[in-house]
Amino acid sequence: MADPVQNLDQIDIAAKRKDGGIDLIIVTSSILSSSPDHQKLLLDKIESYLRQINSPEFQSEFGDAAEVRIIVDCVEKPDSIILQLLENASGWVEENNAELAIRMNK
Repeated sequence: MADPVQNLDQIDIAAKRKDGGIDLIIVTSSILSSSPDHQKLLLDKIESYLRQINSPEFQSEFGDAAEVRIIVDCVEKPDSIILQLLENASGWVEENNAELAIRMNK
């Protein structure tokens, strides 16, 4: 079975919002469990997004004033440890010029 978070060095989906902001979506392909491996994959993917957000290439394409939101798109409600992990990571994400959100499809 494939890991729920893949392609750690790539942005899964990028979309420009009507308000001028940018949504960057982390797509999960299966439920995020509390396993250390899943926690590490998710944090590594968020870190990759933050590096890209703060890169000169991203700034030149989208502008440094654009509000960026990283959305973790879950196929099912993740384990409570993952929800806590995301809550704890929100300050780190904000310090790196983005907002962190979660979207659950079930």
